[in-house]
Amino acid sequence: MEVLLTWLQFAVSICTLIGLLYAFYKFAKKPQDTLDERVTGLERRVDKLETTSEKNTDDIDRVTTAIVALVDFEIAYCISTHYDADGINDLMHAKKVLRGEVDY
Repeated sequence: MEVLLTWLQFAVSICTLIGLLYAFYKFAKKPQDTLDERVTGLERRVDKLETTSEKNTDDIDRVTTAIVALVDFEIAYCISTHYDADGINDLMHAKKVLRGEVDY
């Protein structure tokens, strides 16, 4: 009976040692898993920010184009209804500047 108890105690000790080694392995691997999750999350955030940035740039370009077209229309309207020669020259110059035909 003592031999059986000795072997049983030895088996329990081996199982405990295996359990401790497994726990140490999981504990040692945990920072790497956490780091991988954080890097993946940050990569997703960067991708989302790049997509949003590109979309905002497109929106800004469209708004800028719309504003330039509106100002161009207003200048053309003022030229067609303005009778002062000096004012027309200023408006014509502003129109050329707006279209990029001359420097300001």
